[in-house]
Amino acid sequence: GAITASSTLSVTGALTATAGASSNAVSLQSANFKMTDLTTNAFYRTGTWTPIISGDDATDGDATIFSTTPATAYGTYTRIGDLVAVSWTYINGSGTGYTNNGSDASHLRIVGLPFKLKNVSTYNPGGVIHDYLATSGWATGYTPMTSGIYNTKKIILHYANGAVMELADAVYWNVASAKIAGSLVYETDEA
Repeated sequence: GAITASSTLSVTGALTATAGASSNAVSLQSANFKMTDLTTNAFYRTGTWTPIISGDDATDGDATIFSTTPATAYGTYTRIGDLVAVSWTYINGSGTGYTNNGSDASHLRIVGLPFKLKNVSTYNPGGVIHDYLATSGWATGYTPMTSGIYNTKKIILHYANGAVMELADAVYWNVASAKIAGSLVYETDEA
């Protein structure tokens, strides 16, 4: 029989809908459309991650080079399909010192991203530093910024020094209460 707007339709098994004369043959209203599975392999996912400050010369590149426990190390992410948006805040603790082969000359990395950047050797998307406090020799004209490292869960911290791009050394942030807060949007190949 005919189905009207007031009809209730109960379907067991697969439902196939073919658009007819009306462009609104099938309607998914947001009030009725819920994403309940936001776990592994879901199209849309959100969560948190822990940013870790490491260095290019670290014995373990996924571990910190600072010997002080951070006062804050917090990050969030939103993933839609293969696009990931991350943000983070890292505030150093009250002391200074190095571990894991770190030194004043270590070039800083932010590691621990929730998903790897896609595996294309020319893919190193740029990020933004929103807030920073570096107190050991940081020049007024230096503008900090970041870029992702392809096929890793790592970000390089660097800065513009006039027309030259420089890698940021650990000495600038191995200071009590030094802060780095930023964001990056990137693509991933991971499931």
